[in-house]
Amino acid sequence: MHRIGDELREKIDSGIDSMMNAPGSPVAPGTTRRLLVCSAHKPNGRRQDGHASIDPANYAIQKMGEVSGAYVAYFSDDPAVLAPENLAFFHAVCFNNTAFRGNDFQVQDEVFQMKDHYSRDRLRVLLRIDVDKTDFGPQRRVLPERRADRDLAISWIRTEGQGRVFYTSLGHNEHLFWNPPVLSHYLAGLQYALGDLEVDATPRPMPA
Repeated sequence: MHRIGDELREKIDSGIDSMMNAPGSPVAPGTTRRLLVCSAHKPNGRRQDGHASIDPANYAIQKMGEVSGAYVAYFSDDPAVLAPENLAFFHAVCFNNTAFRGNDFQVQDEVFQMKDHYSRDRLRVLLRIDVDKTDFGPQRRVLPERRADRDLAISWIRTEGQGRVFYTSLGHNEHLFWNPPVLSHYLAGLQYALGDLEVDATPRPMPA
C-alpha cells in the first residue's frame, strides 16, 4: 500500500520507537478509534502524487496507530468514501496532502503562509515559526501581512460544531516522518481530533 523502501521504513520505525519511549505517552482510547486517511485527488478521482512525502506519511500514520494503540488507520483515495453514509463509520478524517507538546524544536521544511482570512480569534495556535531564529530577511518570500505581524503559524486546533479540527503544515519533507518530536506532535493532534486527548482549544493571541 505504501510505496517506500525498507531503509525508509526502518528510519520511520526507529523514529516512532524513540517517540514512544519519550516522556508523554499517548492517551489510551476508550474504544477502538477508526481514522480515515485520504490523499489529494485530481478532478477525475485519480490519485495526485504531488509530494514524495505522501507515502512516508501514510506509513508513519499507520505505524503510529499500530504501535500506540490510539487508532486503526484506513486508507482510501476514492472520493465516494467521503459520502456521509461512509463517514459515519469513522471517528476522524486525516487529509494527507498538499498531516501539542509545547516544547520548541528545530525542523527544516516547506511551510504554508496563511493569508488574510487567518485569525487567532478563531483558532488556538500550537506551533509557529520563531522569526528571531529564522532567516526572515527581505529576500525571503514572506506575505506582507505575515511580515507585518510576524505570525507564521504552523499548527493549530479548533472546534467545529461538535467536532474537532487539527491542522499542521509540517510534512513536505520525508525526513520529518522519523523525527520524534514531529511524530509526537502528529499523534497528539490526531488523538485530539479523534476525541481522546482533552486540551484547551480556546483561541488566544500571539505571545508577546
